[in-house]
Amino acid sequence: MSNRLGLQSRLGLTTSKSQTTTKVVSGVVTAAIVSGPVLGIVPFTTEKANAYSSRCQCVQYVKNRFGIRTAVGHAKNMKYSLPRLGFHRTRPRTGAVVVMQPSFPGTGPYYGHVGIVTRVLPDGTIRVRGANQGGRQREAGCRNVNTLHFAGNVFRRRDVSFWAR
Repeated sequence: MSNRLGLQSRLGLTTSKSQTTTKVVSGVVTAAIVSGPVLGIVPFTTEKANAYSSRCQCVQYVKNRFGIRTAVGHAKNMKYSLPRLGFHRTRPRTGAVVVMQPSFPGTGPYYGHVGIVTRVLPDGTIRVRGANQGGRQREAGCRNVNTLHFAGNVFRRRDVSFWAR
């Protein structure tokens, strides 16, 4: 109960008999009362959203960054979900979602990996911003984000694809 009261205090709620939940919507965390006296929805800034962030898998980070609310499957399967969400396949470029299959060097052996390209280098390697790749930065409702250099050349590979809106 003390944790609940502590959260309510941080959210600016004054009742001691309500339970709250938090939800990220388009990069903004909102707190809604789910039982007890109805006090409404309290919007938060991105700064406060990052304070209440959680440890994310790579797929959740990409979903949060693009405001995707539907199920998209594992990282390796996102190449089938993204077209239905308004994404089109593109060349490697900054800002694109990268979908790496399990065979791509540096990814998970079963689920693959997804992230957002921050840089495409002349040698064909990429820098990717994402969650669950060894980071501790807070962003998009996640507290385990960083930018990582993937050393495999992305040009002419069948196990990596790039998607943009």
